[in-house]
Amino acid sequence: MSYSQVPQIERDALIALYTSTDGANWKENTGWLGAVGTECDWLGVNCSSGNVTSIYFKKNDLNGTIPKELGNLSQLISLTLEQNSLTGSIPKEIGNLSKLTYLNFYDNSSLRGSIPAELGKLSNLTTLYLGYNDLSGTIPSELGNLTKLYTLWLMGNSLSGNIPPELGNLTSLTSLYLSSNSLSGNIPPELGNLTSLTSLYL
Repeated sequence: MSYSQVPQIERDALIALYTSTDGANWKENTGWLGAVGTECDWLGVNCSSGNVTSIYFKKNDLNGTIPKELGNLSQLISLTLEQNSLTGSIPKEIGNLSKLTYLNFYDNSSLRGSIPAELGKLSNLTTLYLGYNDLSGTIPSELGNLTKLYTLWLMGNSLSGNIPPELGNLTSLTSLYLSSNSLSGNIPPELGNLTSLTSLYL
C-alpha cells in the first residue's frame, strides 16, 4: 500500500537511521532507500496522513549509533529499537518527539552514556524501556515530569546515585524496575505516592 510522500526531513531521518546502523547488513531491509514516495512501505516504518508515526525494529541486527536526526520525526508516536547492537549514546534530540507515547531501546548491551534529561519533555510518554543497556550516570529527575508514564524499566544498566524523589510524581506508574544498577542512598518516601504500582524491582 502506498501513501502520500512523507516530508523530505522525515525521509532524511530514515536514511540517517539506515546509514548509521549499517542498514545494508540488517537482517531484513525490504524497501529501504526506495524511490521518493515509498517510505511508508519500508520495512518497520508505519505512517499516517503522510507522516512517519512508528518505527519498529526488534532483533533486526541494527549495528551502530542512533542518529540525532530521529528527533526530526515530529509525528512519531512509537519508536522500538529493541534487542539490536546499538552503540554510542541516546541522542538528546529524542526529547523533541512531543507526540511519542512508546520508547523502547531495551537490550542493546553497548548503548552507553547517560539518560538525556531531555527525555523529561516527552509529556505523552506512557512506556519507557531502557533496560539492559550500559547506561551510566544518574537517573534524571526530569523523568518525574512524565506523568502519563505507566511503565519505566531502567534495570540492568550502570546507573548510579540516588533514586530521584521526583519519580513519586508518576502516579500512573504500574511498573518500576530499577534493579541491577549501582544506585545508592535511601528509597525515597515519595515512591509511596505511586498508588497504581503493581511491580517494583529495586
